[in-house]
Amino acid sequence: MHSLYAEILDITPLVLNNRYSASDGELNGGETQQPCHLNSVLWEDIKLATTRELNNVFIAQHIEIQDASLYLPSEQLSSAQKRQLWALLSE
Repeated sequence: MHSLYAEILDITPLVLNNRYSASDGELNGGETQQPCHLNSVLWEDIKLATTRELNNVFIAQHIEIQDASLYLPSEQLSSAQKRQLWALLSE
């Protein structure tokens, strides 16, 4: 529905919570994921910071953990992205 019609009819768009929405990998129909090559010290720190078993790091649009894979926006993270990563790891 066009946003103008939704506004006129006072309809609020619904957005699924992240845990219920399909991930980028599921939306792409199983396309090959681009691996993210982290500094070995950073990778060891990440594995020490969480109780989850992480085996892979891939590049994605958002920072998230699915199964045993960590998804990061790039190999070099900004300070805000690092804070978001450490908050996610400490959950």
